[in-house]
Amino acid sequence: MNSILVTGASSFLGYHVVKRLNAESIRPRVLEPHGADATVLDRLDVERCGGHLHDAESMRAACVGAIGIVSRLRRRPPPITRDVLQIVGRYAWYDTSKARAELGWTSRPLQETLHDTIAWLRQSPVV
Repeated sequence: MNSILVTGASSFLGYHVVKRLNAESIRPRVLEPHGADATVLDRLDVERCGGHLHDAESMRAACVGAIGIVSRLRRRPPPITRDVLQIVGRYAWYDTSKARAELGWTSRPLQETLHDTIAWLRQSPVV
């Protein structure tokens, strides 16, 4: 599924972003924080994903299959690019036997890897 992920969709600006997307016949995916009053979203055509920006697992679930992110937070570009989302959405399979044998690589839990990757991206001057 190709869609656009909008965070902050229940805010004034986010609501109008989603309303504009709907006017263009686009049904965006919205990240809806658990327990938040998101009744304003009832007036819009959206796919709701429960979660929070600071929860790596809910962000991963919301981003898989998305082709873009519209975010108003921190007035910075989104930390995840369209290219990264396409890679995540492909579920590429690969063989790690050479990395294990030649480099001594070992796997880590996904949650730990995502946490470290997001921390690295936030510190990176590129993001």
